[in-house]
Amino acid sequence: MRKLRTIQAAIGGLLGLAILSHLLVAVNPDHTLPALPELFSIAIFSGVIVFAFSSKKELILPHFLLKKSEAITFGLIWFNVLFLIGFRAFWSIFNTPNQAWIPCKIAPGIATKVECFLQAAIIQHYGLRTFFMLITATLLGSLAFMISRKVKSGWQILLNLIVFSSFVVAATGLICNTLGVEQALPKTLMASVYSGMNIYRMTQIFGNPGWVWPYMGPGLAISFWLILASSHWLKKSLYLLISLLIVIGILATQQRGGLLLCIIYFVTILIYILINQIRNRRWLSLFLISFLTTISATYIFGQFHKLTYNTEISNSRLLNTSLFFDKERFQIWSIAFSFFKRKPLLGHGYASWFQLALQGGQENAEFAASGNILDTAHNTIIQMLVEIGIIHTTFILLILGFIFYLVVQKIKFVPEGNLLILLTLVSFLLPILVQEIDYIRPTFYIHAIFWGTLAGMSNSNHKNDDFTYCKVRVSQIKKTSVIIFVSAIAGIIFCFINFSFGAFAFEAHLSQPSPVLLRWLNPNTSLVSFRTPENKYYSIYSTNLIQKPIEIKWKEGDRPFSITSEDNTELSIITQNGSNLLPQRRNFKFSESVPNGTRWISSQIAYPPLQSNLSIPWSKNMYWWEIVEGKLGRWCGQDCWFLAQSCGVRDRVNFSVSAPGRDNISTNPLSFNLAVYNLPQGSQFSSQSLENISSPLTQDQYQLTQPEEAQQLSIEGKLDTAFYLVHVETQSTFTPASNDRNLGVFIQEPDC
Repeated sequence: MRKLRTIQAAIGGLLGLAILSHLLVAVNPDHTLPALPELFSIAIFSGVIVFAFSSKKELILPHFLLKKSEAITFGLIWFNVLFLIGFRAFWSIFNTPNQAWIPCKIAPGIATKVECFLQAAIIQHYGLRTFFMLITATLLGSLAFMISRKVKSGWQILLNLIVFSSFVVAATGLICNTLGVEQALPKTLMASVYSGMNIYRMTQIFGNPGWVWPYMGPGLAISFWLILASSHWLKKSLYLLISLLIVIGILATQQRGGLLLCIIYFVTILIYILINQIRNRRWLSLFLISFLTTISATYIFGQFHKLTYNTEISNSRLLNTSLFFDKERFQIWSIAFSFFKRKPLLGHGYASWFQLALQGGQENAEFAASGNILDTAHNTIIQMLVEIGIIHTTFILLILGFIFYLVVQKIKFVPEGNLLILLTLVSFLLPILVQEIDYIRPTFYIHAIFWGTLAGMSNSNHKNDDFTYCKVRVSQIKKTSVIIFVSAIAGIIFCFINFSFGAFAFEAHLSQPSPVLLRWLNPNTSLVSFRTPENKYYSIYSTNLIQKPIEIKWKEGDRPFSITSEDNTELSIITQNGSNLLPQRRNFKFSESVPNGTRWISSQIAYPPLQSNLSIPWSKNMYWWEIVEGKLGRWCGQDCWFLAQSCGVRDRVNFSVSAPGRDNISTNPLSFNLAVYNLPQGSQFSSQSLENISSPLTQDQYQLTQPEEAQQLSIEGKLDTAFYLVHVETQSTFTPASNDRNLGVFIQEPDC
């Protein structure tokens, strides 16, 4: 018995880590770890099943029987996810205009495309990323069903872990509020849209208070139920304290949805107790719930009092809007209904809400003036009606009804099961009626695990169950679990090797076709680069700096090299290309990020517009890359500086110099002065470095006999060189007729 409890405790710890791992990306849109938490949790859940079925017979229940109603329900769920929604999701890639994932097709490398598809864009939170979330949630719910059905005490372990995850979120947020800590998780993992207000709202993990209470809803429902279902007063008191902490955490979000959830919970419990207070032990539960209600009401009053005198957040929705009436939401729903009426049967297409919302702003002046061009309809059912139509939505609601029917059949075998099902229903219905639970990954997954666990609860005495069963081979379950486990591990390895970390989601202009994808970077970023169609040696990233000066460091060889960009100097990011299947990874570190911004961003990069064998990470008085007479390069002004490395070698630098334009001094052939300096590994470079520059490796004057001539240059250097500093100065410049650029000579990439 002791050994069994030890094994169950270990299983609980692993499952708890799997559930809590989703909190590492509890932001929306997802900026980092686009698939790792999902794959990790799938590996843990399937691994537990493999372990239980393989080696620990005392850990599993003697029989595994699947009801026909359960088989039908799960068959309908997977048919809907894989075939109906799956078909519509992939169809939308090619047939739905202005979608966030369409520009992902231009990303270099298959793995980069996958990463882009899983992240979509900042301004839109649907598409293949959401479809991947749907598959993951369905799989996690199915695995939770298996654990609940077959592993001894499996459903108790999972329900306690759901409470534990809510407890962790509430405790972390309240402790951080008390200590004045704005961010509990590393800033490279998440961002807060409520920066500067975190000490008043629960944003230390989720980054947005509106995402906290839907996550903690199932945990609070379970803890409330356990107060009544527990037979010992010590357990009742323990669950009372846990419930109190979670309630305070929900109310600390200062969100109307969270407040409404608590009110409905309290009313439901009090009515349930009053109706069923036949036995004396219910008076203790009534006392405890009343005590909890009093404490919560006191806390609410304190929150209102604090908000009244806090000018920073005096515009809180709790104070200035009705609890049950939201004009903005009703306005959005009204526009959504007009969309629905245009295509009521099949909808406008999977993930079509974003462009429909833009269209609504163009057609409705009041809607556009209010700024409510939002990325969601703030109602799951309404958004489904708009996107997939009434036929498909009805089918999904029918499946949800089947799931609820299964849960109701299991709840009757547990103490106070009717109360649990009532609270469970509230925890699910309220969030989907005011927002989308698939809007935030952790919330979506915790609800899937919750309902899968409840559906898997089984009566130990099957003879008392009048339902017919389907025979399921244990070998089939074990084989399927092994396949899922191996696939998840392989996916984790793939993500670690091929995905960038510390880089935000891909962005692109959706209003018109764009050949460029953009990404924001965190202060610490690990970027990968694949071979591109140009097959040049270096990837060139244009960098848009938010503020200057800014320093970037990356490893060149064994020692880091740093460059500071300031004034009129330009900073680019270069990552040496890998192969088509295996990328090259480089770690970058920035000295500054956006001050007081909503995201901890240091730089924005284009991913990547050009490829060149001449890498130029820093430049002064140079223009951006362009193709002139079939050659890729950059124009210099009359006096320009740049760092260079060519063809991936360190012992020399190669490039060409030409002047394919008219010389302003027609009587003299064009000439230029060239000086090249060595910058060893471990150096620090900035514009101030030019004032104390060392002796050049070479310094000479070159003469071009005609403007079209390209002078091939090869300067010998040293093996410990990180970059070569090049200074080019011309005697004259010319101004092309198309713009006001004063151009000197054209620096071309070499042939490697």
